[in-house]
Amino acid sequence: MLAGKYEEAQRLLNEALGKNANDPDTLANLVACLPHVGQSPDLVKRYETQLTSVAPHHGWVANITAVSASFDRAMEMMES
Repeated sequence: MLAGKYEEAQRLLNEALGKNANDPDTLANLVACLPHVGQSPDLVKRYETQLTSVAPHHGWVANITAVSASFDRAMEMMES
C-alpha cells in the first residue's frame, strides 16, 4: 500500500485472509486498503466489525474508538 499498489495489496491481503480469517493485522490493513480500490463501505464496515470482535485491543480499534469519542465530545460541545 505504501507504494500505492492498492489492487496488489488487496490481492495479497485476501490471500492472507484465506489462511487466517481472523488475523487482526490483515483485517486492519483490509480496512485501510479497500476504500482505495473502490470497495463498498458495507464491505469495509464488515471487516471493521470483524476486527473489533476478534481483537478489541488492537491498535487500530483503539485509535478509531478514541477518534470517535473525540468527535462525539466535539459534537456535544457544538450543541451546547
